[in-house]
Amino acid sequence: EVLLIKRAEHEADPWSGHMAFPGGRRDPGAIDLLGTVLRETREELGLDLSRAARLIAPLDEVEAVARGVRTGLVVRPHLFVLERPAGADQYVLAVRSALVADEPSRVLVDPATLAADGAVAIDWFQPSPDGRLVAYGISEGGTENSLVHVMEVATARLLPDRIPDCRGASIAWQPDGSGFWYTRYPAGDEYHRHVRWHTLHTDSAADPVVLDDFP
Repeated sequence: EVLLIKRAEHEADPWSGHMAFPGGRRDPGAIDLLGTVLRETREELGLDLSRAARLIAPLDEVEAVARGVRTGLVVRPHLFVLERPAGADQYVLAVRSALVADEPSRVLVDPATLAADGAVAIDWFQPSPDGRLVAYGISEGGTENSLVHVMEVATARLLPDRIPDCRGASIAWQPDGSGFWYTRYPAGDEYHRHVRWHTLHTDSAADPVVLDDFP
């Protein structure tokens, strides 16, 4: 099955009334295109892909064409799949081979093992560029106030890094996997999110703020 939407009809929209995939323009303040994908899908469908789906891969760029006319826009699709074990209350974080289609997925994090009442959830995740590491947010009681964890994918070994107050965080890894930029709310503040830098194996309390002047 493939999820599509019907675009609202508007004279200024070259794709008015068309069937389409969810999506939209990248905001100037967005860290990366994945953040745009997650935001647009939440806004258009109320579906949080960071919690309810698994990113398979970004696809090749496609030049946007409306009624046979080139628009000058470039579309970068991202392919997700929804995955939850039968009978489970929460989605798990799993890894699957991109080369062997019938190879079963391997569960890295199962929230059901973290709380007897099932009140723990994986809010979002972001693998490093080489797939060696994955950062993910865990919250309890439906708060979505994520505590960041970092895991070594091959061994499922947790690194000591923990970062609180990361509800709906966006992560942008350094290419070599040595650290990442991330969005975080000040303690007790749910509105004035800023961007910090975290070096792996260091105390997140000392993470410097690199951007906090949002319009």
